Amino acid sequence: LRQEGWRYDVVGANDDGTVGDDNESDGGGERALADVNYALDSMINRAEFEYKGVVFSEMKGAYSDPEGLIERISQTLLFPDNSYRFDSGGDPAVIPTLTREEFVSFYKKYYHPTNSRLFVAGDESDVYHALSQADRYMSPMGYNPDSRKDSAITYQKRTFHKPVFERRPYAA
Repeated sequence: LRQEGWRYDVVGANDDGTVGDDNESDGGGERALADVNYALDSMINRAEFEYKGVVFSEMKGAYSDPEGLIERISQTLLFPDNSYRFDSGGDPAVIPTLTREEFVSFYKKYYHPTNSRLFVAGDESDVYHALSQADRYMSPMGYNPDSRKDSAITYQKRTFHKPVFERRPYAA
């Protein structure tokens, strides 16, 4: 889960999370613990942080696309009464307000084989093989009734009696 959702990263950090030149050396000797602590405190006090994360980065890209904006507005207007009104990835302006506990709770509840659909195509032996593999993988996880009860998607009621118009700004 570390890569998903969002997290803070130091601006300009190396891939391993360190800051500075990878080739720096202390001359072969060991630095005193006090020197290391001082260096870390100094680095943290000067560091600039930025939001990172797979979902956060993907949604920033999606929200910068004008066609994506039209699609999101259309979804909210066409489906005001069911879950299709929401963006599945989340609004990047709101993603950083999600706590790790909320993220993990949502993941455990909805990302479970009980809540999945499996579609298989092919001849009879392909289908039996695929179903056997799926059964071997999913059966040990058991059935989770909590995953199903809140994930039903209600039909959108016919509430439109005349055309709906919406105007929203977009920074060009």
